[in-house]
Amino acid sequence: MCRVSRRWRSLVSRSFPASGEARSLPWLFATQTLDSEGKNQLGKYKSAYMKQAFPHHQIEALWKHLREEPNTNAVEALLQVDSYGCQINAVAPDATAVAQRSSVMKLQYQTYWTQPEHEEANLDWIRSFYEDMYGPRGPVPDDVVDSCFVNYPDVDLQDWQQLYYKDNYPRLQQAKKLCDPHDVFHHQQSIELPG
Repeated sequence: MCRVSRRWRSLVSRSFPASGEARSLPWLFATQTLDSEGKNQLGKYKSAYMKQAFPHHQIEALWKHLREEPNTNAVEALLQVDSYGCQINAVAPDATAVAQRSSVMKLQYQTYWTQPEHEEANLDWIRSFYEDMYGPRGPVPDDVVDSCFVNYPDVDLQDWQQLYYKDNYPRLQQAKKLCDPHDVFHHQQSIELPG
């Protein structure tokens, strides 16, 4: 006999009304429906690591996109700022696959929407915001910007290999060659086999 916790029964009864009808959902939407976190949402993410405080032109871009021209088609549109430094930066850049070891902040640009017809407006907003922050090519590592966060895959990035992995990318390619020489596990921004 399968015992179901009181919390699980409560969650299921809130998520699926007792209509007696079964419904089929794609995996992602089923998990979102059962997570009790609210309505299912679509989203887009971008990221950047910063080595220093925001320069003046970025402060102006932040004000413009978060205050003057907010994304009115979004459920949420935001910039999350995580503090870095200290022990994160005590690890050598080549000690792990995460090479961003000189940053003071990680920036997470996010926008979420529920209506498919709002997708283009949300993508336009986040792309415009990002371009105003870093220019048309996106982040270019220098004395202010480090690179990007790999766990926010961004198909708009041109130099994603360098931005996600920096000088560690060739070593990761060797690991890929050893573990997946036929490139069975791949996606648009997965580690590429060495050329």
